[in-house]
Amino acid sequence: MNKRIERIQKELKKRSLDAILISSSSHIAYLTGYGGFSDIEREAFMFISLQNALLFTDRRYLGALAHVKPTISLKEISLKNPLSKHVGGILRSLNAQRVGIEKEHVTVEEYENLNLSSVAIPHSILADLRQIKTKEEIALLQKACDLTDKAYARLLSYVKPGISEKELAAKLEYWIKKQGADVAFPPIIAFGKNSATPHHKTGDQRLAIKDHVLIDFGVRYQLYCSDMTRVVFVGKPSDEQKRMYQTVHDAGQKALDFLSSDHQSVQASRVDDVARRYIISKGYPSIPHSLGHGVGIEVHESPRISPVSKDILKQGMVFTIEPGIYDRKLGGVRIEDVVVLEKKGPSIITHSPKSLTIL
Repeated sequence: MNKRIERIQKELKKRSLDAILISSSSHIAYLTGYGGFSDIEREAFMFISLQNALLFTDRRYLGALAHVKPTISLKEISLKNPLSKHVGGILRSLNAQRVGIEKEHVTVEEYENLNLSSVAIPHSILADLRQIKTKEEIALLQKACDLTDKAYARLLSYVKPGISEKELAAKLEYWIKKQGADVAFPPIIAFGKNSATPHHKTGDQRLAIKDHVLIDFGVRYQLYCSDMTRVVFVGKPSDEQKRMYQTVHDAGQKALDFLSSDHQSVQASRVDDVARRYIISKGYPSIPHSLGHGVGIEVHESPRISPVSKDILKQGMVFTIEPGIYDRKLGGVRIEDVVVLEKKGPSIITHSPKSLTIL
C-alpha cells in the first residue's frame, strides 16, 4: 500500500495540488485493502497530502483497519457530525489552497456544505492509477476468473427443465461462497425470451425444453472481480439462433484480432467499432450497450470500451469484451470474457468454452 500512496503524492506534485479528498469506498479499498465501507452512508473518507495520508472513520472500523498504520494515520470521527463538518476543519488546519476532489463521488449537497468552490479541483488521479494493474492485482483477477470457470462448469449440471432462474442463481452463489469468495454482483440468469433484456432481473421463470439460458455472473476474490457471460441451449437451437450465436462469437473475436494487430496504444472506441460494425454487417441491430468495461476492485470501472469513450487501451489494463445481439422473439445472446492487455497483445483469462453448447 505504501507504493500506492507514494504514486498519489507524486501525482499531487505533477498537478500542483496540496491534497486530495477521497470519498469513494472502492478507492479507499484500493488504498487500504479493506472493502467493508458503504458509499450510501459515507462511513469513511481519506485525505492525502504531500506529507501524509489520513483516514477518517468511526470506532466500528478502527480494529479492522489497524493494519494500515503507520503508512496511513487513523482518525476517529463521530457519526453525529456530517462529512462536511469534519472535512471543513481539516481543510482549515492544512491551509490547503488547491484540493483535488472526485466530482463523481461527492454529492451536490456535500460540495455546497464543504464550501470548496474556491479551492476544489476536480481530478481523476485514483481512477487513472487503478486502470493499470500490477502483477499482484492481475494474479488476484486471474484467481477470480479461475473460480468463475469452475463455478460455471459446476452450474451446467443443474441446467435442467423445471429449475427456476432464482434457483439456478442460488446454486451458483452458494458454490462460490463455499469456496471462500463472493459474487461480484447479483447473477443474471435469463431463460428463453428473458435473455432479450441485457440486464434481466433474475426471476421465477422455470426452464423449458428448447429454451436457451444466458448466464452472466462474476466472482469477487480478495476484493478483485471477474465478469463472464455464456449462453447454452436446452435442446436443439434453430438455424437463426445458431446464426445469431456465431455472429456474436465472431464479433468478439474480431475485436480481439484488432487488438492483437494494434495493441500498444489504441483508442477504446475503435475496438468497440470493430465488433459493432461486424454485427450490423450481418443484418442485426447495433449492440445496445458498450462492448466492454474495465474490471478490478469494481466490476465496472475504467477503461470504458464504447462508441463515445475517450480512453486509450494500454498494457496492464484489464477489461471485458462482451458483444451481444437481442431479439424479442428469439431472445438474446451475449458472450463475455475478461481480457488482460499484455505486451504481446490481449490475453483472455476466462477460459470457459465458447463453442455452441447444447445440453
